[in-house]
Amino acid sequence: MDSAASDSQINLALLLFLIFPCHHFLTLVWVRHQFLHLTLRQDENSRELKMASYRIICPSWDES
Repeated sequence: MDSAASDSQINLALLLFLIFPCHHFLTLVWVRHQFLHLTLRQDENSRELKMASYRIICPSWDES
């Protein structure tokens, strides 16, 4: 094997070593972000439903 082929294999190995872990990490960060966004949105919807139910039960209830 000549030096150029060996260098290209080393470069490919370094590229794979650097890109795949970063890609994996960024994918995990994106999935966590989506999960938290969905969870917070559901919490907000739940809070709005609670507030609406309080208004139905007690119309004079003040949101303070």
